[in-house]
Amino acid sequence: MGAIGFGVAVTLSTGVGLGEGGFEVVVTLDVSVGLDVVGIGVVTTDAAGVGLGVVGLSVVVTPAAGVGLGDGGCSVVVTLDAGVRFGVVGIAVVVTDAAGVGMGAIGFGVAVILSTGVGLGEGGFGVVVTLDVSVGLDEVGIGVVVTDAAGVGLGVVGLGVVVTLAAAVGLGDGGCGVVVTLNAGVRFGVVGIAVVVTDAAGVGMGAIGFGVAVILSTGVGLGEGGFGVVVTLDVSVGLDEVGIGVVTTDAAGVGLGLVGISVVVTLAAGVGLGDGGCSVVVTLDAGVGFGVVGIGVVVTDVAGVGMGAIGFGVAVTLATGVGLGKGGFGVVVTLDVSVGLDVVSIGVVATDAAGVGHSVVGFGVAVTLAAAVGLGDGGCGVVVTLNAGVRFGVVGIAVVVTDAAGVGMGAIGFGVAVTLSTGVGLGEGGFGVVVTLDVSVGLDVVGIGVVATDAAGVGHGVVGLGVVA
Repeated sequence: MGAIGFGVAVTLSTGVGLGEGGFEVVVTLDVSVGLDVVGIGVVTTDAAGVGLGVVGLSVVVTPAAGVGLGDGGCSVVVTLDAGVRFGVVGIAVVVTDAAGVGMGAIGFGVAVILSTGVGLGEGGFGVVVTLDVSVGLDEVGIGVVVTDAAGVGLGVVGLGVVVTLAAAVGLGDGGCGVVVTLNAGVRFGVVGIAVVVTDAAGVGMGAIGFGVAVILSTGVGLGEGGFGVVVTLDVSVGLDEVGIGVVTTDAAGVGLGLVGISVVVTLAAGVGLGDGGCSVVVTLDAGVGFGVVGIGVVVTDVAGVGMGAIGFGVAVTLATGVGLGKGGFGVVVTLDVSVGLDVVSIGVVATDAAGVGHSVVGFGVAVTLAAAVGLGDGGCGVVVTLNAGVRFGVVGIAVVVTDAAGVGMGAIGFGVAVTLSTGVGLGEGGFGVVVTLDVSVGLDVVGIGVVATDAAGVGHGVVGLGVVA
């Protein structure tokens, strides 16, 4: 599918400086050409040959046949503030329809804001964006070091999701990931990793770094009952970011495991982390203890009806009287009654109160579609939906899925722990993400290095390396 070229030198046109519209990666390919890649570590210089640093966010752009960059296809725009050496670097793909109407900006990978004088050689790695008429979008955001204006490290944003299959290409032929497809004429509301969040007045309020791809139904925006992770912020509220590798402890300072996902946390107005304001509050029943590992956000509709669990790998509160620090933290996810689930679970080590490991939640994304939407019909990801009364064939990760007639439909290998049928639990009552299947829907599966065991420690298999298409 092409070649990845490393160390590509980029020189600006004479008299054109960064911040004046002179710098961009222009890659125009015919549909039959395949995929070219502008590599990691592009050295940029101005007209005088002065080094401006190393751009570590490589980008690949493949427009449709006959469509050039700037002609309604797609482009990579790297804008720097005048006079600032990598003052603001925001890689984003501007998407337009055939008429040139803007459909929003997709912030694939992680948008990096570096303080003045800080080069991208100090963080940022790997953004692959491939567009084809019938194909979705790719994004990868791995190991980007984020700092504030004072140069203080705010954590590491990473472990993105590689997305998209070329037309008629299956797994094993170069494609992998979660396909994000929009129907013709559908605008992007807010999509993907590093989603820019604005209030009703359009004021920017930060970015969502969940690594969750969101698809909207025609004419439906986030927050309007469409589908996905709906994050709503008060006008005056920004975002705090909890980096990868957050060690969580209870009130006594006992380690409860490691949260291995970069989680963006919204706060209520005037409320700071550690003050009990916001959170993915996963509360265990009194007396249950930590045998039920509470990694995974329980989602309910307005009526309080359970809709499953979202495994963001966020910090978890314990049984009654025991909290993380001063109240826990995480992500509040609210779904409309008619909306499915998005699931992300990345590298979370789960232990009980005695420090016994209960398994590792691996990498992957599980997405349900809106009603009556099938894969390839404008939906997104893997449809995992079970008819009422259908039991799981195999306990745990790498679950063998069958329909009511017992016909095998593939295996769920998201690296996400699975709850069992009523009365059966992993450990002390069930853990993780409810995965359900519709009889008519099959799965293609590849997980990532997750060892699944039951309460007795019996291994149920190892989920291999890859992504779900």
